[in-house]
Formats: sequence, structure tokens, C-alpha cells
Amino acid sequence: MSQVWDAVFEARAWGRWPAEEVVRTVARLGRGPLTVLEVGCGPGAQLWYLAHEGHRAIGLDISRPGLDRARGRLAEEGLVARLVEGDACALPYPTAAFDLVVDVEAYAHLHEDGAAIAWAEAARVLRPGGHFLSIAFTSHTDGAGTGRAVGSRTYTDIPTGPLRGLGTVNFLDPTGAESLARRVGLEPIDCQLRSRTSGADHALVEELIFLASKPGS
Repeated sequence: MSQVWDAVFEARAWGRWPAEEVVRTVARLGRGPLTVLEVGCGPGAQLWYLAHEGHRAIGLDISRPGLDRARGRLAEEGLVARLVEGDACALPYPTAAFDLVVDVEAYAHLHEDGAAIAWAEAARVLRPGGHFLSIAFTSHTDGAGTGRAVGSRTYTDIPTGPLRGLGTVNFLDPTGAESLARRVGLEPIDCQLRSRTSGADHALVEELIFLASKPGS
């Protein structure tokens, strides 16, 4: 999988600005500096925002080119965030280490079985009272259901649409997200759907934005 994302980050100039949902979630938490892990940080847009706002940010990714781009982005403004090459399914952090774990369409590119492990790992490293924000793709996204099926909701080699060339994709709906959260010990807080178009052909992308908390304080 890392080869797919190495090629993506070397070829595409994307991911410069943070996701609106990340900005809203950090503002919603409303307390001061958070320790935040972004899993699948890529070129560092969320890390740039978090560091700019004074939070303690750590970014983990399997792609060295993605991490190199993040490092360069942070250096442009003298911002500090720790960058780690690692696996979402085996986070190299102790239990209860973070106030917030962020996934911006990274777990969407794991097989559904791996995504379930990644959610469990996110729950493990959250402190009681901490929050988990995940952004995924739903099956209404153009190209969903095409390519080679490798699971009940996972496909690879999608030939058309905005997910073409991005390797493995698993699609998630609100019911599935809520079930997955409860299975790993998280309490759902909010689930929203957002639609947008992408590219010159205006391909539809429908995203699921899911926020949950770890019980305790």
C-alpha cells in the first residue's frame, strides 16, 4: 500500500489546507493545548493547522514522501509537529496518550478488516474523555462498487471516478460507523454526510464525518 501512496504524494500537489471538520472539531472541544494524533497525515495540512494553533501535534503515515512533504510544509513557517513513519493498525504509542485522534480519509484506504483494527487502535491510544474524528467515503461516491471486490464493502483498482488510482477503498455508512465505534469502546457523538463534486467531470464524492468520544474523564 505504501507504494501507491508514495506515487500519489510524489505526483499530486494536494492536501495543503486542513479539513473544515478538523477545524470545527478542535474549536468544539474548546480547551487548551490538545495532544493530537493524525493517522495518515500525508502532506501535513491538519498538522500545519494544529501546530499553528498551539496544539501538540503528531503525524503518522506509511508514506515517506508524504512525511517529507509534511516536514517541508511545517518548515516553511517554523512550525513544530512530530512526524513518524508507522502503521495505523499498530500505533507506536502507549494507551491513553492523546486527547484527539484524527483520520481524514486514511482508514478509508484500508481493507475493512484493517480499518476495524485501526479504529480499535485509535480508541486504545485515546485518553478517557478524548475524541476520535473520522472522515470516510460512502457508497454513493462515484466509482463505488466498481473494480475488484476484496470484502463486503472493500474494493481495489477502482477504474473510474475520484478514487481511481488510490488503491484499496472501503466504504462506510452511518450505521456501520456507529456499530464499529461501539465495538471498539467509543461513544458516537455526531454523524453527518457531506456531498461535493471533484474534477472536471464533477464526479460525486459523499463523505461521512463521524465524531465519537472515549467514555471517562
